[in-house]
Amino acid sequence: MRAEKTGCTPRRFLTRLPLALLGSLLMGVGLSFNACAGLGNDPYGLVYDGLRQLLGLNPAQAGICAAAVNGIMILLLLIVGRRYLNIGTVAAVVPYQLCVQIGTALYGLLFPTEQLPVRIIALILGCLLLYTGIAVFLTADIGMEPITGVIMVLKDRLGWSFARSKWLLDFSMLGLGLLLGGKAGAVTLLTAVIAGPSIDLIYQFILGKLKGGLDRERRSEDAAQNRAALSS
Repeated sequence: MRAEKTGCTPRRFLTRLPLALLGSLLMGVGLSFNACAGLGNDPYGLVYDGLRQLLGLNPAQAGICAAAVNGIMILLLLIVGRRYLNIGTVAAVVPYQLCVQIGTALYGLLFPTEQLPVRIIALILGCLLLYTGIAVFLTADIGMEPITGVIMVLKDRLGWSFARSKWLLDFSMLGLGLLLGGKAGAVTLLTAVIAGPSIDLIYQFILGKLKGGLDRERRSEDAAQNRAALSS
């Protein structure tokens, strides 16, 4: 996986901000679906759940713990991966609690029963939404959400693929989540294995579908910059 490394101009930020916010919404809803299904969390949800229980918060407040973990990741990126921070990173962190609350409300509407088959469907949908949200946010290319930024730093430093770098961070977070007392299950290990390749696949699919529009946007920006340079 490779995001564009062009500068985030004001025009690009404004045109792609809705896409980044959509990615944040999908991530928050996916996280809440996974938590509400109660079949075990993904490695990051495991950390959020452990922190939530440690702080005595209810499931709808998991976004607070997610924001705290993301804040720590941002501090880490300020030290070792500043190139992956941008104003767009704020779009992933600030609305996260609201997105999780929306997801919790939607879960109650879409999955009113606690039967196991229904919970399995909710979990699958939650993972799909979460992975799609990360891929959509990456496609917006106005800054990376903090966790993906840390993965990209590992990728750069170790010379590994995105999937392999994500596995390293995922299993590290899995261990931390278990230590914090987060609710684990069979799906916890499964998501740690499939998340990286799944996000990569979805990202490539979305990028392929939007490539024409992104190329036109880039050519338009280049033309505007050239006109500005000629008039100066």
